[in-house]
Amino acid sequence: MKPSDVIRVLAISAYSVVFATVRHVPADYPTIQLAVDAVQAGDTVLVATGIYAEAVITSSVFFKLIGESTVDSLRPIIDPSPLIDPTNISCLTWNGAACHIENFIFRNGPEMFPRTSTFTGGVVLLTSDAAFWNCSFDSTNTGIFVASPGTLTLDRCDFVECVNLSIKGESGALDATNCLFKRTGLTCGDGSRFMFCMFDSISPRYAMMPFGHLSLESCIFDHQNSPNWPLIDTGNLTPTIRDCIFRNCIVSRGIFFLQRDCTEDMLFENNLFENITASSEIGISWGCSSSETGSLVTFRNNTFLDIADGSGRCISSLDRSTVLFQNNRFINIGGIEPTIDLPNAHIVARENIFINTDFAIYTEHGSDARFNYWGDATGPFHPFLNPFGLGDEISDSILFDPWYPDSTLQMEVADFGNALPTEFQLSVYPNPFNGTARLSLFVPTSFIGSIELINTLGQRAQRGPLFGQLEYSVNADNLSSGIYFVTVRDVIKNSVESAQKIVLIR
Repeated sequence: MKPSDVIRVLAISAYSVVFATVRHVPADYPTIQLAVDAVQAGDTVLVATGIYAEAVITSSVFFKLIGESTVDSLRPIIDPSPLIDPTNISCLTWNGAACHIENFIFRNGPEMFPRTSTFTGGVVLLTSDAAFWNCSFDSTNTGIFVASPGTLTLDRCDFVECVNLSIKGESGALDATNCLFKRTGLTCGDGSRFMFCMFDSISPRYAMMPFGHLSLESCIFDHQNSPNWPLIDTGNLTPTIRDCIFRNCIVSRGIFFLQRDCTEDMLFENNLFENITASSEIGISWGCSSSETGSLVTFRNNTFLDIADGSGRCISSLDRSTVLFQNNRFINIGGIEPTIDLPNAHIVARENIFINTDFAIYTEHGSDARFNYWGDATGPFHPFLNPFGLGDEISDSILFDPWYPDSTLQMEVADFGNALPTEFQLSVYPNPFNGTARLSLFVPTSFIGSIELINTLGQRAQRGPLFGQLEYSVNADNLSSGIYFVTVRDVIKNSVESAQKIVLIR
């Protein structure tokens, strides 16, 4: 590029920045649509508190649509219910350029039903990229319909009582943080990611149907009622699931019912599955989208607790990959089938706890399950190899000796054998301490927690599902003497559950 061209580009950019306009509604324009019709590239339409009976349609120009107030009750509301032909229109249709929206409520009144189109009513995106911050979708037919490939970014958005879907988004990737989805689920495309999200009372279908790679981190799925669906149902999926809670769910084909690429690795780490009722598979089941295998499937530090009805399978597949189980807990698993049912896989299991699962592991291939606790000091039951074992049963082809005689192999996991207190409790001992301190927690109701040792810089010790009676160690070898604070924070609610001062003495 010639110097004159550079100067020309800089001049154009400076002109765009200098002359970008903030267009106020209703102070400058009586309606949002009139302000949108007047926008130039880079403008902002700033909308005051009020109810706007409009069906806004944008042009291909990039601009920002922002509500003046961040307070929930003062955000502007777009509700086209009073308009002519309400069953055929939507709150907002965004065309062409990237979409940026903050501090809005999108609502469908009863006049907008029944719909002639399944996926309209809320926001229809005809653009490659869109971002929403602090927006609510209240009783819309479908909250957001992503009609073009691209990335949809959501931060602090609520989807409440949407009728058909919260989001129809398999055309592109969905990146959601601190969002609430209540009553209806969503679809999303390859590369989607959810962090600190809550899925509450989804019924009667799936909570999520992703297509492609999926990442879930520190999310809660609570009170799902999907008697004819799995909780997460999909094809061609390779998930990474960390620090999530799945609890109080009624499902048909389990929590995850996957058809995945079995040449790619899959990870479930530090999740809690609690109080699940199912008519068939209970937990995680998958098939392979091709005959090729060879991946590593890892289950690390997960807890399956109080699982009822169904087959009893917490994990099942015909996949021939290697499956690693490390530091998991399977406690009080009902049903007639094995808790881990992987007939074709090579299983490596270390430091897992099986209590009251009846039949713990079934496989037909040589597998290594040494150094686990099977529910009794006598080890697992096998009719020929350990006929006097009073622990949970295992199948042939499993190397299981030596085993642990009790569950103390996992010192930093919940103790589910004792009755829980009714209130949250945190204690630290010794205090003052020199080098290492022990944190003891009593957590009556599970939540996604962050345990932090705070000094002037801040140091996070642990994050993930917290439930039951737990103990953690805090190593302060690299810290100087002084006063510190141990805090336990609910990362979904962004609230501190407990804090305690401790003193480090060298």
